[in-house]
Amino acid sequence: MYKNGAVSSAHKLATETGISILKSGGNAVDAAVATAFALSVVDPQNSGLGGLGGYATIYLKEKEEVLVVNFGPQAPQNSSPDMFVDSSNTVGHKAVSIPTVLKGLSTISKKYGKLSLSQCIEPSRVLAESGFQINSALYRAVKEKHLDSETKKVFQADKVKEGDFLKLTDYARTLKKIQEQGEDVFYQGEIADLLLALIKKGKGILTKEDLVNYEVKIERPGKINYHGYDIYFPLFNSGGVTMAQILKISEKIELKELSKLEHLDVMYHVMQAAFEDRFKVLEKRTVKEAEILHLINEEYCKKAAEKIKRGEYSTYFTKSEDIGHTTHLCTVDNEGNMVTLTQTNGQLWFGSGLTVPGTGIVLNCGMSQFSTDPQHPNAPQPNRSNLSNMTPTLVLKNNRPFLAIGTPGSRRIITIVAAVIIQIIALDKTLKEALDTPRIHCEGRKLWVEKEAFDLQLLNLLKDKYPLEYLSLGHFYGSTTAIQVIEDSYYPEVDSRFPGSARGY
Repeated sequence: MYKNGAVSSAHKLATETGISILKSGGNAVDAAVATAFALSVVDPQNSGLGGLGGYATIYLKEKEEVLVVNFGPQAPQNSSPDMFVDSSNTVGHKAVSIPTVLKGLSTISKKYGKLSLSQCIEPSRVLAESGFQINSALYRAVKEKHLDSETKKVFQADKVKEGDFLKLTDYARTLKKIQEQGEDVFYQGEIADLLLALIKKGKGILTKEDLVNYEVKIERPGKINYHGYDIYFPLFNSGGVTMAQILKISEKIELKELSKLEHLDVMYHVMQAAFEDRFKVLEKRTVKEAEILHLINEEYCKKAAEKIKRGEYSTYFTKSEDIGHTTHLCTVDNEGNMVTLTQTNGQLWFGSGLTVPGTGIVLNCGMSQFSTDPQHPNAPQPNRSNLSNMTPTLVLKNNRPFLAIGTPGSRRIITIVAAVIIQIIALDKTLKEALDTPRIHCEGRKLWVEKEAFDLQLLNLLKDKYPLEYLSLGHFYGSTTAIQVIEDSYYPEVDSRFPGSARGY
């Protein structure tokens, strides 16, 4: 437990960076921005300045206000529904959507931080320049086959070993330029020119207008009440509504009274119902706010729960790829401000596999979030903000912060965040117990389970009821990060599925 502040992230050095900013007088926002930059250095396969975007849900103590900073993904203006009929939407130049992460972090820093953006970047610049030890996660990622020659060169993919020391000299110089010139050097200046030259060389569609015209949105969050707790999440183009719907439907069922098998059975059908609405309603080309809010309406969720109790289950099944490489962080300071922030490179480690020569900037594969089918409602459209799975969530009790949580995992983000909240609030588990509870995921017919986490007897019972899909613990379910507030003390935690770090002071 800590009294002054805490940080939880996917890497020890990133967490230490956030803590150092807090100790230097920064608030939770400054710590979040600094931690995000540090992750772009030590965890570059999952997020970075060339990433496709992110969301931050922020609690500001002085105003007692929760807000969402939406720097989510957006397609370039020259996108078209049929653009991937004969090409890949995951690898290469056409797969790159607008890199929005720097604009998002810069906006958060300017509007809500106490320190300058340059101060928040400095520890990461030093880290990139002086170097760091390669962990198992980065070592696995640099062996990906889709990486271009520049990416392989920057990360020494052909000769590096786990535990080796890696310096990112080009990236350190890039961070220095941003410190000196601000975000404009990335979106309008020298870095933009280098980035666009690479895109043009590979016949991509990103333009200078895309970089200049992208706007970060400050939004009111979605909100539900769950067993007396207020749950806040990004409302638009995120995983938040589906997560909230899972909570609201399951709230109407007495989970405490169920056996382990009965609990899994109920959650299987609750997830099915929520994802049916996600695919039918939220993936439409245009969705009205009223349609979104209807999905988390008290009466609507009550009726969905009653159907499940009666054995009237969803028959809507879909099948699509669901691999995502993302990262999440949480911060809190001694004033009580709290941040939960998710950012991503997209569907693959190192995103598109491209690195901008001379900059160390890895480019996203944001167009992988769109369908390759021109007739699909989620096909690419000019300037379209697609439906993301990111779900940075804050929980308040009696208007005071109780929990910050988020995770990587593509559509599993939604079910992981919901499951941890259910374990803590509805089933009275500690944060550590909730994070380590075996997880399931269902978005159609198959039940995805962490094979290594369930006992054999329960797995055999599940086999008799559902078509099972086994997923490995570390790769597909880590790493969730969270901070819980207990009697004015901070309890940061990460789950045990993947390298991560939680610290405070």
